[in-house]
Amino acid sequence: MNSGFEGTLGLLRLPDLLRDIAFKRLTGSLRLSRGQTIKSIVFESGQPVNAFSSISSERLDIQLIKE
Repeated sequence: MNSGFEGTLGLLRLPDLLRDIAFKRLTGSLRLSRGQTIKSIVFESGQPVNAFSSISSERLDIQLIKE
């Protein structure tokens, strides 16, 4: 069962959305995209527990492999 939602931020500001996720203690992932760039944050009970980026320079696993 999918109880999520999707759409554009429009007039909603990202900091307000993040505050609401924390205040409501939501669990799930927030996926943000613009063009080919995709970023997501995973939340458990309103707390961020993981983050992902399609930009290789922002990915820790890629940076560690290079070293």
